[in-house]
Amino acid sequence: MPEAAVAGAMIVLLFAGAKEKARHLPGFRELVFSGTLRSIRRLLAMT
Repeated sequence: MPEAAVAGAMIVLLFAGAKEKARHLPGFRELVFSGTLRSIRRLLAMT
């Protein structure tokens, strides 16, 4: 359970950082979004 909480916190931090960068870099948001969708699909496929 603590591992899941740590992973969740890291994901939230990554999203916050990505949002911050997306303001400055055009196209960065789409790249992060597609990468995130891919990782979520991979996680779902593993379970």
